[in-house]
Amino acid sequence: MNETVTLTDEPMPDDGVPFEIGIGLYTDVPIDGRGPFSFVIDTGGSQNAIDPMLAWKLNLPLGEARQLRGAGGTGVLDARAAHFTSLAAGPYEQRDGSLITADIFEPLRAAMKRDFAGILG
Repeated sequence: MNETVTLTDEPMPDDGVPFEIGIGLYTDVPIDGRGPFSFVIDTGGSQNAIDPMLAWKLNLPLGEARQLRGAGGTGVLDARAAHFTSLAAGPYEQRDGSLITADIFEPLRAAMKRDFAGILG
């Protein structure tokens, strides 16, 4: 698997993920055939996350609440797994997976001065 990010002004190759640069990298992500929704690309992240309100609007099945430490600099908070059938970024698709859902988005949006629905880690 290629784990390299290349930034270029050249036309996007067929296997590339289109993104926008701001205070962060952003891409559009459809979830279960709905959207797309703006997600931040977190190149150092190990998990994908979704705003709890969007998970609720999409009626994604939620797992049990568990404590999450250090998310978004907010300390310890409750988080759940939101299960999806499909999530895509450009030509790449993940099927039958989960995203973390927790109340971390408001301070992140304020810091980044941008609205977004989730994080690709």
